[in-house]
Amino acid sequence: MDKDGNAYLAGETTSIDFPVVGTPLHTPKFALTYGFVTKVNAAGNKIVYSSYMGGGSTTRNLAIQVDGEGNAYLGGVTGARDFPLANPTQNTQPGLNIGFVTKLNATGDKLLFSTYIGGERNDRVDVLALDAQGSIYVTGYATSTTLPMVNAFQSKIGGSSDALVAKWAAPDYRLAYCSYLGGAGAEDAFGIAVDSSGAAYLTGYTVSPNMATPNVYQSKMLGSGEGYVARVAPNGSLGFFTYLGGAGDDHIQAIAVDRSGNIVITGFYRFEELSRHRQRDPKAAEGPRGCFRHKDGCCRNQGALLHLFGRFADGGAVVPGRGPRNRGGSAGQHRCEWRDELLRFSECSRSAVLRRQHGRFF
Repeated sequence: MDKDGNAYLAGETTSIDFPVVGTPLHTPKFALTYGFVTKVNAAGNKIVYSSYMGGGSTTRNLAIQVDGEGNAYLGGVTGARDFPLANPTQNTQPGLNIGFVTKLNATGDKLLFSTYIGGERNDRVDVLALDAQGSIYVTGYATSTTLPMVNAFQSKIGGSSDALVAKWAAPDYRLAYCSYLGGAGAEDAFGIAVDSSGAAYLTGYTVSPNMATPNVYQSKMLGSGEGYVARVAPNGSLGFFTYLGGAGDDHIQAIAVDRSGNIVITGFYRFEELSRHRQRDPKAAEGPRGCFRHKDGCCRNQGALLHLFGRFADGGAVVPGRGPRNRGGSAGQHRCEWRDELLRFSECSRSAVLRRQHGRFF
């Protein structure tokens, strides 16, 4: 959403009659999956512009951001070798399906910047963020061994798949850095945020051991798969990498940084660790979204901390603002933070209504 309340939508469609308003960026020629970008006015009763995006193969728009001037920034994945480009840092599509990053002007009829990002296999841009200068930060998924490395802290892929992280510096959108992030297993990236200094914070899921940097909150994996948080400095070096999880399977889905540099994350985890912790510490209160609150108000469990939303034991998923999509019950809200660099918890507040069924909390 921009400063005037206009909404910007991005996604994928197979419809040949998807609404097109204004000058289209692409005209479909085949029955394929195409990306789309649409701007809707603040009243919600008019499409300001709407267009297909893509080429001669499947294209999916997965991420969108808007700057203060109303320019839209998009990221995703395409198999098209004729995807529309503008001043690209990579002008070829050497792989199966690879990522792209596009900047669209405020009227939706001109590409200000558009480039591929990827290698010889499958890669994608899942999320992107902007800083105050309009520089573009992305993270996503990579299986290619030939990503265009620039100022990389990790120049080779570590396992079957890694996260990728890249920055294009405004105003000319040169590739300031591009790097893999991963170990001997597999990684995925779900969130990225940027602070006022230009440092990028990534989060996602990993099954790779031995990735943590020194003196971080959690230096070892405790389960089969773990969430992670990483900081990439403005010059592209790796500031820290910490695991965050317990004995189960933990996923961190999104991340934000406030004006003071505090990091806030959200995700989900399995409840086995919650049950074990409660048996060890009967004074701990347990909530349906995976955050423990002790009497002193701080989250202390070494397992599933800082998770705002989760999954219920019967398989229902929590949807922000809507409560659990399972059989009854109501979901509370959790908010946990830690200070940048210190990785010490500063706050955990909770309000939740629990329901008990067959002796178990849901």
